[in-house]
Amino acid sequence: MKPTYRASSFFVLGGSTPEELEDLVQTHQPLGVFLTSKFRGIPHDEIREMILRLRKQKRGPLLVTTDNEGGFASWIVEHYPSPEDWTRLPFSVYVQQVHEMAARLRAVGVDWNFAPVVDLAVRSENTVIRGKKRSFGAHPHTVALYARVFVEAHRRAGVATTAKHFLAQSRTREDPHQEVSYVEESLEEIRDDLFPYEVLFDAGVDSVMAAHMVFRQEDPERMVVFSPFFLRTLLRERMGFTGVVITDDLTMGAVTHQMPPEEAALQAFLAGNDVLLICWQREVQEAALARFQQAIDQGEIPPWRLEESRVRIQQLAARVRARHAQNHGFS
Repeated sequence: MKPTYRASSFFVLGGSTPEELEDLVQTHQPLGVFLTSKFRGIPHDEIREMILRLRKQKRGPLLVTTDNEGGFASWIVEHYPSPEDWTRLPFSVYVQQVHEMAARLRAVGVDWNFAPVVDLAVRSENTVIRGKKRSFGAHPHTVALYARVFVEAHRRAGVATTAKHFLAQSRTREDPHQEVSYVEESLEEIRDDLFPYEVLFDAGVDSVMAAHMVFRQEDPERMVVFSPFFLRTLLRERMGFTGVVITDDLTMGAVTHQMPPEEAALQAFLAGNDVLLICWQREVQEAALARFQQAIDQGEIPPWRLEESRVRIQQLAARVRARHAQNHGFS
């Protein structure tokens, strides 16, 4: 029998309140929900109860996701050092704290953490990564070491991880939340930036996040998130990554200045992303779901393209369920 594809099974959708997330799940049945910065500071028992309600409303597994890098970008489990500050502590302290943080995420109900950041802090003018201390440093071996411990700690706790931002977000001057950012160097010149990804692929990182920057020398017409060269030729064929690729938030200014998010979601999927992340704006989320379903129904997306992402997503969900079973059950 020919598979039936539902647009929402390729989307992770964010919300600002428990009520908004509950309505999203009940109405659209997305692959996952994203706990945005609006959930920072809410007591963990309230978040845990909300997640249990969301799971009851979902027909099939629901992946609960968030950003919890340590430091600035920690929407659920707070009060841990930033990646930069972690490298200034004794390594044993970092190991203990990142294991504790991952275990606390799982205890709340988070399945998938959009971390670690593996961007190299090489450009002093960069505000979005280096300026917020979100990088483990400028040396590729240091970044790879700390990021690998991060991934292994989360896997032990039963939480999936994401290497980001592919590729080399900290080499840009611009903030992609506001505008398109640019990398001037060639791939050969930033060979060091690939090293942490190679280490994490070997360590079994679950996903990679495609970022909103343009490499002027490699693909000057497309941001990485829309580039088959970066997502299929480089990431899949040359680097051998077989896990899930997820977009960065498609409501960022870098995207919306170029095209509506609903068109961006379709183009990102066609380029090679498996999961589409829209963190904000209910009307934008619904427009993207409707456009994507139309593209499925009218054959704009080849069946093989839908199927390869469906399989990767199922494999990720299965790994998460298996880890939960090893860590006292899957809810």
